[in-house]
Parts: sequence; C-alpha cells; structure tokens
Amino acid sequence: MSNNRPEFVHTIEAALDKYGSSLCSIIGLPFNRGWVAWDNSHDEWFADEAVIMQFGDCCLEACFFKLSDFAITWNTVDVSLQPNWMGCWGGLNLEWRQNAHPAFADVLGKELRDVVLVSYDYETAAVQNPKYPERVGQKQTWRLLHAIEFHFHDASLTLFNALDENGLENKLQEGDEFIKWSVLKVS
Repeated sequence: MSNNRPEFVHTIEAALDKYGSSLCSIIGLPFNRGWVAWDNSHDEWFADEAVIMQFGDCCLEACFFKLSDFAITWNTVDVSLQPNWMGCWGGLNLEWRQNAHPAFADVLGKELRDVVLVSYDYETAAVQNPKYPERVGQKQTWRLLHAIEFHFHDASLTLFNALDENGLENKLQEGDEFIKWSVLKVS
C-alpha cells in the first residue's frame, strides 16, 4: 500500500489555494507517462482509483469522488504495488497499468503549457415538494468542482468528475455552464 492520504477539497477556491503553486511547478515539463488502475477480473479501467500522471520526475496523483470532491497528492504511490489509493479496494484484482488509457497517447512527450481547473454550474428545480409546495418550480444553482485540464501546444488531457468516479479524455470542457481558472493567472 502507498503512503498516500488524500485530502479532498470541494471548491475551485480551495483547490487553487491547496494545489495552485504545485500545479504551476509542473508547467513546462513533459508528460512522460500515465497510470490507471486496471481491473483484471473485468479487463477494464477501474475509474474509482486515482489517475497518475508523470510530468518530468513528478508524479501527480488525482481523483474525483462524489459530486464535487477532488484531491491531488504528489509522488506517494508505488505503482509496483496493488492500487489502493483510497484504502478500501481490498479483495479486488487491481494493478497499475502504464499508458493503458487511450487519452494518454495524444499527450505523451509533450510539454505542459497550462493547467486549468473547471467548475460546473449545475441547475436544479424542485418538481415536487409536499412539505414546502411553494418551492416547486424554484431553481437553484450549485457550483461543482468538475475537472482539471492539462493544456499542451496542440493537445489536451482532461480528468473530470464522471459522477463519483474519474473520467479521462482529450477534449476540453466547453459550454456556458463551465467556468475555468488557469493556475497561471491566479498563482
């Protein structure tokens, strides 16, 4: 097991405060490789475990959890050991697989230009509320910590909240509901 103890943050402001300067320190470094936890029993990515990304000699370990929880640790996971970043995967047949996710291929060897944290404005409306009928139809907006984008010269890698697990893709989050903060502009 690793010596990792993730501390989750829930807002962009908290993420920038906790991780902003560390994220700035990897800008300019190449993306060397990535690891995902692989479920050998089902022969697929186990998206509940952290995603590890190596920039230069630094390994960033990141994970989304629940609707808006996000954590980063640095250089704490031994990829030769069975994945257990969250400390609760006992009994699963997991292993770390290098570059196993297809999204890593587009950014291998490329220099990191920026890191952008993304929030998502999620709007809900009460459709039924027997206790408070006057609230039916009222809208409420929740700002959720949604993604971290890694920008390269001609490519991107986005780790995002896929509703209580990680998502990983090579496209940027687009739309009016997304609000972005570059770590370069706030650090």
